[in-house]
Amino acid sequence: MQNSNVPILTPRDFAILETLLAEHAGNNDRLATAIRRKQEVCLVHYDGNLPNDVVTLGSRLIFRIDDHPQVERRLVEPRHHVPGQGCQSIATMRGIAMLGLRVGAKVGVDLGSRVETLEILDLAYQPQAEAAANHDPSPHVIPAWWPEPVISKPTTKPVFDDDPGPTAA
Repeated sequence: MQNSNVPILTPRDFAILETLLAEHAGNNDRLATAIRRKQEVCLVHYDGNLPNDVVTLGSRLIFRIDDHPQVERRLVEPRHHVPGQGCQSIATMRGIAMLGLRVGAKVGVDLGSRVETLEILDLAYQPQAEAAANHDPSPHVIPAWWPEPVISKPTTKPVFDDDPGPTAA
Protein backbone atom coordinates (compact mmCIF):
# COMPACT_ATOMS: atom_id res chain seq x y z
CA MET A 1 0.00 0.00 0.00
CA GLN A 2 1.33 3.41 -0.93
CA ASN A 3 1.76 6.14 1.70
CA SER A 4 -1.05 8.63 1.12
CA ASN A 5 1.15 11.53 2.26
CA VAL A 6 3.76 11.09 -0.50
CA PRO A 7 2.63 13.60 -3.14
CA ILE A 8 2.11 12.37 -6.69
CA LEU A 9 2.40 15.06 -9.36
CA THR A 10 1.74 15.12 -13.06
CA PRO A 11 4.56 16.49 -15.21
CA ARG A 12 2.36 19.53 -15.90
CA ASP A 13 1.79 20.18 -12.19
CA PHE A 14 5.53 19.85 -11.51
CA ALA A 15 6.29 22.34 -14.30
CA ILE A 16 3.73 24.78 -12.91
CA LEU A 17 5.44 24.54 -9.52
CA GLU A 18 8.73 25.39 -11.26
CA THR A 19 7.14 28.45 -12.84
CA LEU A 20 5.51 29.47 -9.58
CA LEU A 21 8.82 29.18 -7.79
CA ALA A 22 10.58 31.28 -10.43
CA GLU A 23 7.90 33.97 -10.78
CA HIS A 24 6.03 34.32 -7.51
CA ALA A 25 7.62 32.59 -4.58
CA GLY A 26 10.65 34.85 -4.29
CA ASN A 27 8.56 37.22 -2.19
CA ASN A 28 7.47 34.57 0.31
CA ASP A 29 10.23 32.42 1.78
CA ARG A 30 7.82 30.01 3.48
CA LEU A 31 5.98 29.39 0.22
CA ALA A 32 9.24 28.91 -1.72
CA THR A 33 10.42 26.42 0.89
CA ALA A 34 7.11 24.53 0.69
CA ILE A 35 7.36 24.35 -3.12
CA ARG A 36 10.95 23.09 -3.00
CA ARG A 37 10.03 20.51 -0.35
CA LYS A 38 7.07 19.30 -2.44
CA GLN A 39 9.36 18.89 -5.46
CA GLU A 40 11.97 17.00 -3.42
CA VAL A 41 9.61 14.40 -1.95
CA CYS A 42 7.07 13.96 -4.76
CA LEU A 43 6.70 11.18 -7.27
CA VAL A 44 6.16 12.43 -10.81
CA HIS A 45 3.68 10.17 -12.57
CA TYR A 46 4.56 10.04 -16.29
CA ASP A 47 2.60 7.10 -17.67
CA GLY A 48 -0.83 8.71 -17.88
CA ASN A 49 -2.51 6.23 -15.53
CA LEU A 50 -2.67 8.57 -12.57
CA PRO A 51 -4.72 7.20 -9.66
CA ASN A 52 -8.11 8.90 -9.60
CA ASP A 53 -7.81 9.85 -5.92
CA VAL A 54 -4.85 12.24 -6.36
CA VAL A 55 -5.36 16.00 -6.10
CA THR A 56 -4.12 17.69 -9.29
CA LEU A 57 -4.54 21.19 -10.66
CA GLY A 58 -8.14 21.58 -11.75
CA SER A 59 -9.40 19.02 -9.24
CA ARG A 60 -12.48 19.78 -7.14
CA LEU A 61 -11.66 18.49 -3.71
CA ILE A 62 -13.49 18.21 -0.44
CA PHE A 63 -11.29 18.86 2.57
CA ARG A 64 -11.35 19.85 6.20
CA ILE A 65 -9.14 22.26 8.11
CA ASP A 66 -8.70 21.28 11.78
CA ASP A 67 -12.17 20.65 13.25
CA HIS A 68 -14.03 23.03 10.92
CA PRO A 69 -16.81 21.86 8.58
CA GLN A 70 -15.73 20.36 5.27
CA VAL A 71 -15.20 22.67 2.30
CA GLU A 72 -15.21 22.05 -1.46
CA ARG A 73 -12.78 24.01 -3.65
CA ARG A 74 -11.21 23.78 -7.10
CA LEU A 75 -7.40 23.88 -7.01
CA VAL A 76 -6.24 26.46 -9.57
CA GLU A 77 -3.22 28.38 -10.80
CA PRO A 78 -2.94 31.96 -9.49
CA ARG A 79 -4.09 33.39 -12.84
CA HIS A 80 -7.35 31.42 -12.58
CA HIS A 81 -8.07 32.25 -8.95
CA VAL A 82 -11.28 34.18 -8.36
CA PRO A 83 -11.85 35.00 -4.67
CA GLY A 84 -15.21 33.86 -3.36
CA GLN A 85 -15.87 31.54 -6.32
CA GLY A 86 -14.93 28.20 -4.78
CA CYS A 87 -11.28 28.33 -5.83
CA GLN A 88 -8.12 27.53 -3.91
CA SER A 89 -4.96 29.03 -5.40
CA ILE A 90 -1.91 26.85 -5.60
CA ALA A 91 0.12 29.95 -4.70
CA THR A 92 -0.83 29.55 -1.03
CA MET A 93 0.48 27.31 1.72
CA ARG A 94 -2.80 25.34 1.66
CA GLY A 95 -2.71 25.02 -2.12
CA ILE A 96 0.86 23.72 -2.15
CA ALA A 97 0.02 21.31 0.69
CA MET A 98 -3.03 19.90 -1.19
CA LEU A 99 -1.34 19.33 -4.53
CA GLY A 100 -0.48 15.69 -5.11
CA LEU A 101 -2.13 14.32 -1.98
CA ARG A 102 -4.47 11.35 -2.07
CA VAL A 103 -7.91 11.07 -0.52
CA GLY A 104 -7.48 10.27 3.16
CA ALA A 105 -4.20 12.13 3.56
CA LYS A 106 -3.66 14.48 6.52
CA VAL A 107 -0.87 17.05 6.58
CA GLY A 108 0.19 19.95 8.73
CA VAL A 109 0.23 23.34 7.03
CA ASP A 110 2.60 25.89 8.58
CA LEU A 111 0.98 29.31 8.36
CA GLY A 112 3.72 31.02 10.34
CA SER A 113 1.63 31.94 13.36
CA ARG A 114 0.13 28.45 13.68
CA VAL A 115 0.05 25.02 12.09
CA GLU A 116 -3.30 23.76 10.85
CA THR A 117 -4.24 20.19 9.98
CA LEU A 118 -5.55 19.71 6.46
CA GLU A 119 -7.36 16.47 5.60
CA ILE A 120 -8.37 15.46 2.06
CA LEU A 121 -11.81 13.88 2.40
CA ASP A 122 -12.83 13.26 -1.22
CA LEU A 123 -12.40 14.30 -4.84
CA ALA A 124 -15.54 15.48 -6.60
CA TYR A 125 -13.65 15.83 -9.89
CA GLN A 126 -10.18 15.12 -11.23
CA PRO A 127 -9.38 16.23 -14.82
CA GLN A 128 -7.14 13.22 -15.54
CA ALA A 129 -9.81 10.74 -14.42
CA GLU A 130 -12.39 12.51 -16.59
CA ALA A 131 -10.08 12.37 -19.61
CA ALA A 132 -9.39 8.67 -19.01
CA ALA A 133 -13.12 7.92 -18.68
CA ASN A 134 -13.78 9.68 -21.99
CA HIS A 135 -10.76 8.02 -23.59
CA ASP A 136 -9.42 11.42 -24.55
CA PRO A 137 -5.78 11.22 -25.57
CA SER A 138 -3.45 13.56 -23.82
CA PRO A 139 -3.00 16.80 -25.74
CA HIS A 140 0.74 16.40 -25.22
CA VAL A 141 1.00 13.03 -26.96
CA ILE A 142 2.34 13.03 -30.50
CA PRO A 143 1.09 10.08 -32.54
CA ALA A 144 3.66 7.61 -33.83
CA TRP A 145 2.14 7.83 -37.28
CA TRP A 146 0.80 10.69 -39.29
CA PRO A 147 -1.56 10.19 -42.20
CA GLU A 148 -0.24 10.94 -45.64
CA PRO A 149 -1.63 14.14 -47.09
CA VAL A 150 -4.36 13.67 -49.64
CA ILE A 151 -3.45 15.30 -52.91
CA SER A 152 -6.50 15.97 -54.98
CA LYS A 153 -6.26 16.06 -58.73
CA PRO A 154 -7.87 18.98 -60.51
CA THR A 155 -11.17 18.11 -62.14
CA THR A 156 -10.85 20.75 -64.85
CA LYS A 157 -7.98 21.88 -66.96
CA PRO A 158 -6.29 25.04 -65.74
CA VAL A 159 -7.14 28.20 -67.64
CA PHE A 160 -4.08 30.14 -68.73
CA ASP A 161 -4.37 33.90 -68.91
CA ASP A 162 -2.53 35.55 -71.81
CA ASP A 163 -2.50 38.97 -70.13
CA PRO A 164 1.20 39.86 -69.61
CA GLY A 165 0.38 42.12 -66.63
CA PRO A 166 2.01 45.41 -65.65
CA THR A 167 5.47 44.45 -66.90
CA ALA A 168 4.30 44.72 -70.54
CA ALA A 169 3.58 48.41 -70.26
